[in-house]
Amino acid sequence: MNGKISRIILDMTDMDCTASTNSQGSMAISMDGATEYPYCNTVSSLDFRNATNLVGHFQIAEGANTDTAGVHLTVTSPGSVVGSWNGCVVGRVKFTLSLSASKVFTASAGSKARIVILHE
Repeated sequence: MNGKISRIILDMTDMDCTASTNSQGSMAISMDGATEYPYCNTVSSLDFRNATNLVGHFQIAEGANTDTAGVHLTVTSPGSVVGSWNGCVVGRVKFTLSLSASKVFTASAGSKARIVILHE
């Protein structure tokens, strides 16, 4: 996937998990290889519980102020300054969905996540 990701739609409406609160999920985007360098900061505090019917929209807002609600994907400089991620990717890109507090995704019938990537 060479180019620029402009928007990510994460549909977890059919994913089952053992999460018990609304902030135990996260999504990371990294280079898929021997060293998985992150492209942007991990998006945390996601609600992956089936009953909430989560559909998350994440967008690139290059040069814009970051949104404290987590709508825009961000990067952090070595000086701990947070800014917008430009969305540029190269090669294979790995999307990792995970849960904290020893919670797990369950393999029930029909359990699946959908991810739509708008790519330029």
